[in-house]
Amino acid sequence: MDVTARKVAFWQAVKGVQPGILNEEYELARNLVGADPKWQAAMRKRGIKDLNQVVCNPMMYPPGYFGPSPLAERRLLVVICGLETGDKNFWAHPIGGVQALVDLNAKQVVEVVDRGVVPIPRRAAGLSEQPAQAGARNTRQTPKRLKTPQVEGGTFELNGQSVSWQNWQFHFRIDPRLGPILSTITYTDQGKVRKVMYAGSVSEIFVPYGDPDPGWYNKTFMDAGEFYLGKLAVPLVANRDCPPVAAYFDTVFADDQGSPYPQPKVACLFEQQGQGGVEWRHYEYFNESNQSRSRRELVLRFISAIGNYDYLFDWTFLQNGSIRVSVGASGIEAVKGVNSRTVKDDKHGHDTRYGTLVDANTVAPTHQHIYNFRLDLDVDGTQNSFVEVIPKAIPVQNSPRTSAMMLETKTLRHELEARRSYDLMSNWHVVNPNVQNANGYHSSYVLQKGWNTNPLLTPNDWPRKRAGFIDYHLWVTPYNSRELYAAGDYPNQSKGGDGLPSWTKANRSIKNTDIVVWYTFGNTHVVRPEEWPVLTTEWVSFELRPFNFFNRAPTLDLPR
Repeated sequence: MDVTARKVAFWQAVKGVQPGILNEEYELARNLVGADPKWQAAMRKRGIKDLNQVVCNPMMYPPGYFGPSPLAERRLLVVICGLETGDKNFWAHPIGGVQALVDLNAKQVVEVVDRGVVPIPRRAAGLSEQPAQAGARNTRQTPKRLKTPQVEGGTFELNGQSVSWQNWQFHFRIDPRLGPILSTITYTDQGKVRKVMYAGSVSEIFVPYGDPDPGWYNKTFMDAGEFYLGKLAVPLVANRDCPPVAAYFDTVFADDQGSPYPQPKVACLFEQQGQGGVEWRHYEYFNESNQSRSRRELVLRFISAIGNYDYLFDWTFLQNGSIRVSVGASGIEAVKGVNSRTVKDDKHGHDTRYGTLVDANTVAPTHQHIYNFRLDLDVDGTQNSFVEVIPKAIPVQNSPRTSAMMLETKTLRHELEARRSYDLMSNWHVVNPNVQNANGYHSSYVLQKGWNTNPLLTPNDWPRKRAGFIDYHLWVTPYNSRELYAAGDYPNQSKGGDGLPSWTKANRSIKNTDIVVWYTFGNTHVVRPEEWPVLTTEWVSFELRPFNFFNRAPTLDLPR
């Protein structure tokens, strides 16, 4: 769109792909399935007389792609449902053994598959309190209120959605597909404004469940490309999601018809005591000097509720020039109804083979949360290279020692060469070969890896082909304004191979040019009963840390 000229500047029909699901399509599917005689009969077969107790909308999802079939080219939505029993948690009461498939373009129910009655978990699983137990009483005392020391408010400055804080400057916006996109990130070093990152955001979230049963094998979600995680932003709760002194930001999205609508309080900005509390310290025994400086951080937070999961996205800026990116997963586990009430009932291990029994007749299948972030770093400018540094032990002679430690450094020149899987020892640097610090080293930022996991899908599994970006934990590409999504523009029902696997086949140069780093990380979630019926937020993160970017510690000037 050419907004100034108020006209469509470019329009091209893209054939053979399916965009993400629209809000109106969920409502369409619910109405079609609710009116279907076969589906109604399946509900009566399970003893459900009042269909108003059945909740379907949030439990619908695209079916993915599992090879050629007459249905593969149609725009499809799988409809499963839960039962509202009075505890306001229909996720805990799945109606198993039956699902419907809807063709959204044809506006018809393609099929209703009933594989037989499965017990509907009936035990109360509300989120407000623990269920009553014989002889038990609530001993949890309300903690005393934490007083907030920032009675004068935060120390950051705002100009619209541009932020200045402790030498940092950046802009952010909320994208309907990706959520927060941070851009033009700079750090002022001794009065000089230095570039760090042009743009950074999540690129895709892949959530495959490990249960191959007929009602579960196609639960392999692309949360950004299929559901638009940005548009699923939730209003943040003051003093709960964000501290009392936080600043809040609204945004505007377009609905399914293109009309704008406001979404209030989708992001917040606040300061907090830094992780660990201490930025640096030293006690000197010789003269009893005791120097210590506290750490403070600035956090931009965004939360998206995608079905049963709530995702928290934190971009945290540290005074020392580091940026920490964290994703927290909370919400309610996706569960299936089973015959077993306890593990003792599951004598042959059928019910719990692919998951954990978290309640009577309730199994939470094992699954993964795999995040990919697109990081368009501009370290002191756009001309950057990708360098791998690996600490190694080497044998030495003419010393009481038999080994020493040295660094093996290699500049990777092309895309295919730069694909990397997680390992403990490698260090991944984005280096500006044209800028040196006072010691003569090239300016760089290093990606400090945190918790991670490997894919649990075999390479020939269709969902892994569709999410080909999980084949490596790190990819590096030359900047291209049209390459934004790790799994491609249209991952919904895609046949696989799109996005990073496709682009990097060109094996383009990544030396001394404008490069983009794509980092894949996440966790394998083996569910515990302690995470039912609500999941304590589980965090994974990584950091971008300056490395030879400064001449010395940038936080020597912190006030006492």
